Amino acid sequence: WPDFVDSSDPPRIRAALFAFLAVETLSEIAICSADVLKPWTILIILLCNCWGSLDAFLRFPIVHDLDSLFSLKQISLIALKLAGYALGFRNVAKHVGW
Repeated sequence: WPDFVDSSDPPRIRAALFAFLAVETLSEIAICSADVLKPWTILIILLCNCWGSLDAFLRFPIVHDLDSLFSLKQISLIALKLAGYALGFRNVAKHVGW
């Protein structure tokens, strides 16, 4: 990935990031569709992926400081997604290790 970023222009990198986000989102939707997660977790996943990752990818290659509101939003959304996964599993013991 670092070699790709160093040798590519921002639109091509952004396209790769969009593809990664699409695969990630579809994978998470598949997990929800397989009834591994409670139905409300899809809302958290979509909120975090669209308002968090998509927003960051659209702003690429701009780098934000750690003390910016953008960084606070990203950290908050990651914490929300983590909490959503922690509380959203239907039967954690059944799906350990998949």
